[in-house]
Amino acid sequence: DEQIEYGFDENDKQVAPLSMLIQLERAPELIDVINQHGVFVAEMKEWNVDTHQAHILVHPVK
Repeated sequence: DEQIEYGFDENDKQVAPLSMLIQLERAPELIDVINQHGVFVAEMKEWNVDTHQAHILVHPVK
């Protein structure tokens, strides 16, 4: 996948946000879990409450 190839540098450091499309009823809770972990910063770009589909961006911590 291109975003994996170009989202990390030669030292495996994340340099660009990764886009995730998931279908999970508890997807909004996933944002909090990712952010509490402290390795990444996650944001919900889109959320469809009827279909439980989410578009999440996972950013590197700066």
